[in-house]
Amino acid sequence: TITVPVMPIDDTLPEFPEDVVFTLLPTIDYSVSDYFRATVTIADTATLAWYVSPTGSDGNPGTSLTNAFLTITNALAVASPDDAIYLDSGTYPVTQEIAVNKRVAIVGLGDATNATIRRSSGSIRILNVSTSAVLRRVVVENGSINSHGGGLYMTSGTLRDSIVQGNTCYGNSYSADGAGIYMSGNAVVSNCVIRNNVNDPNTSYDTGRAGGVALLSANSLLIDCVITNNRASSNFRPRGGGVYLVDGTVERCVIAGNRATGTTRFGDSSHWGGGAGIILDAGIVRNCLIAGNSFEALGDYREGGGIKLNDGRVEN
Repeated sequence: TITVPVMPIDDTLPEFPEDVVFTLLPTIDYSVSDYFRATVTIADTATLAWYVSPTGSDGNPGTSLTNAFLTITNALAVASPDDAIYLDSGTYPVTQEIAVNKRVAIVGLGDATNATIRRSSGSIRILNVSTSAVLRRVVVENGSINSHGGGLYMTSGTLRDSIVQGNTCYGNSYSADGAGIYMSGNAVVSNCVIRNNVNDPNTSYDTGRAGGVALLSANSLLIDCVITNNRASSNFRPRGGGVYLVDGTVERCVIAGNRATGTTRFGDSSHWGGGAGIILDAGIVRNCLIAGNSFEALGDYREGGGIKLNDGRVEN
């Protein structure tokens, strides 16, 4: 039995589970050591690649950058599970929610700031991810919805190496959670910047929960992210300017410069607000830096400028 370290190569292709075959050529004494290293090639499982460009056309075949599609929705319509969809540099205007319901990879070409998916009109969220898709190196901005998750609503899948900014939610019902990202199920957000998102309910009885990210499942994971300058605002109970953790894990994150704000003064404990940086109802916060968050509500019951811990654990 041997242990073989494998280092992935950043080739922009999707990182789905893959079968790996090791072929070991024995030496004279039939051993494998530092002197007899094995080289292993891991092939990506994507069957086809599709391309989208702001200068493309949905009448194109979409098989290269020179004949790319115009819209992400059209690429999703023709893609099969395990395919990759590559986004050329530029801005992709969105007028209706993009439903990512296939196990594909959507990858921006270049760095995280090159491909921007942006609401151009209407009251819509940008992306609804309901399967184990991978989204990488994209900017998600300007979503606005009367519900949870102005930027992304994730019940599965992975978002990594991306920026989520300038999104809003403004529930008319009891609450709207996660102006930037709403996470449940097995959703994972990794190595992302979540900034300048606002949860701003527009009635006196709404609860603004999570300007940045709301996690609602024990299997949800927010890791290696920066959550900054987000705001949860409410006349009732502003909670979680940066993060609202109902359950799940927040690990190795920076949560800084977020705010919880309110405009009406209430004098009883049922109108508590709390956790300008993060509020925990359950779950784990581990190895995080939480600093410079502020509570600006007028209520008499303001708890936790940095952290409000109802339940759960904060470690290291």
